[in-house]
Amino acid sequence: MSFPSTEIIGDVIFESFATGSLQSNCSIIGEPVTKRAIVVDPGADADSIMDRIESLGLSVVGILLTHAHLDHVLASGEIKKRTGANLSLHKGDKFLWDSLEQQCRQYGIPHDPIADPDHWLADEDSLPCCHGVALHTPGHTPGSMCFWFADHRLLVAGDTLFQLGIGRADIQGGSFKEIENSITKRLFSLEGDALVVTGHGPNTSLAFERRANPFLVVACERPQSRYYVGYDICSQSVCLEKKTFPFTYTAACVHDSKLCQYDLFGYIRIGRRSCQHCSQQ
Repeated sequence: MSFPSTEIIGDVIFESFATGSLQSNCSIIGEPVTKRAIVVDPGADADSIMDRIESLGLSVVGILLTHAHLDHVLASGEIKKRTGANLSLHKGDKFLWDSLEQQCRQYGIPHDPIADPDHWLADEDSLPCCHGVALHTPGHTPGSMCFWFADHRLLVAGDTLFQLGIGRADIQGGSFKEIENSITKRLFSLEGDALVVTGHGPNTSLAFERRANPFLVVACERPQSRYYVGYDICSQSVCLEKKTFPFTYTAACVHDSKLCQYDLFGYIRIGRRSCQHCSQQ
C-alpha cells in the first residue's frame, strides 16, 4: 500500500510536532507576511512550543483546541500567558474542561489550573489567520473540532481522523455514529485532496483515507449481510469482525480468510499480507 505524500500549498508557515508523554501533535500555522499565527493543541512542553514560535518570528493571535482531553490542552494556559492570545474551544467539551484536574490525576500528571476559554467555537467560525474555518466534528468528544485551511489544502483533524484509523468513540461523550458521520459526511465532502494533520502519529491525506480507511465501511449487498470495504489490497474485501471495545477491525477477502487486523488507532496488530489470488488479477 502506498502511503500519502500530499503537501500543503500557497504561502503559509506550518509546523507540526509531537508533545508530552502522550505524544499529541501540536501545530503552528502562520502568515509569512503579517507573521500572525495560531497554535493548535498545545498539549505539553510550553517552552519548546514557544521556542519554535519565536524562531519563526511569529506573533500568536489565537490558541485553538480540537477538544478538551488533557493531552491536547495542558500547555494552553502557559502559551496564553506568554502571548496574550485568546483561547478557543467548542462548548460541547466544557464538561471535559471542567474535569481536567480529574483527567490529570487519572494519568498521574501534575495539574496547573487554566482559566476558562475566552471564546466558545461554533461550526463555520472564521479563524484569526490563514483564512481558516472551524468545523464541528463530534464523535470522539461532543465538542470535537477540525480546522480547515482551504487555500492551503490543510486539515487539522485532532483525534477525529487518523492515518488508517479514527478517534476513540467508546469513552465519555463519544459516539461511533457521530464520528462516522463527521468523517464521511463532513471531512470527506471537502473538495479535492488535502494534507491531514492527525492528533497523534503520522500525517495522512483525505484522498488516501477516503480510499483506504478500514473503519469507514459502507453497507453493500453481499451474502450474509457482510460489508464492502474500500481497502485497496482487494476489491472483494469484507468485514468479518468489528468490536466496539477494544476497538478492533478485521479485514478479509473472499479468497483469504484473514488479511489484517487493526487496533484502536488503525495500526496493524496482525501482520498484513496480500491475497495472492487478487494480486495476480
